[in-house]
Amino acid sequence: MSTPNGEKVFAERITNLIGEGTVTSFARRVNLNQAAVDRYVKGLREPNAEALRKIASACEVTTDWLLGLSENPIGVNNADWHSRAIRAEHKLSRVSKALSHALKGFEELQEAVK
Repeated sequence: MSTPNGEKVFAERITNLIGEGTVTSFARRVNLNQAAVDRYVKGLREPNAEALRKIASACEVTTDWLLGLSENPIGVNNADWHSRAIRAEHKLSRVSKALSHALKGFEELQEAVK
């Protein structure tokens, strides 16, 4: 995953994806071991295919971009409106469930206070 001139493209791109967050929170988000992600960031280790897939899927980027084979993080399949709409629907469903759970907890708290 290193470019011919020695740059660690994957390490740079995963660091970019982590952004202001922590390695630990990113590892949880992509469902990988924190120590492995830390080694990716430091350029000490490169991911196997399954880890690469998990990162790309969770971050909605292409594996080609992660590996430095493309400058475009969003592939053709992800760029169309239909794919985005499906992803948004899944996210909205998760938010709806979380809000429902929070509302139920709030109602239970109100009953307990009475």
